[in-house]
Amino acid sequence: MSKTIELARHLERLHINNMYKSDFYWTWDKTDEELEAIFTVADALLLFVIAVGFFIPVGIEYVETGLVPKFPTLIACGFAGLAALQSLFAGLILHNLGVKDRRDFEFRLQIVGKDTKE
Repeated sequence: MSKTIELARHLERLHINNMYKSDFYWTWDKTDEELEAIFTVADALLLFVIAVGFFIPVGIEYVETGLVPKFPTLIACGFAGLAALQSLFAGLILHNLGVKDRRDFEFRLQIVGKDTKE
């Protein structure tokens, strides 16, 4: 508990009140598509970790005995791995769609800017 109090006192001395919108904490300038892509890739990573976590005991037992008595667990690991791959590629597609939409918007904005100058 004393470490928590010590850290709280240290934070009070840092003068962080004027950091709003002017430091690295301002990271929420992301579009909905970017946030959705980030969370989709995070879901893929979580599913992959779950699949590997369940596969480790099955793989160890297979190496030791040459048999797979936990066959349903192996099937579940395979499906979780496939879901992780699908989520990863969905996140990558969403990210690329967001990049393309921003690029198209900037292109159209430049065309409109040229038309108004003439």
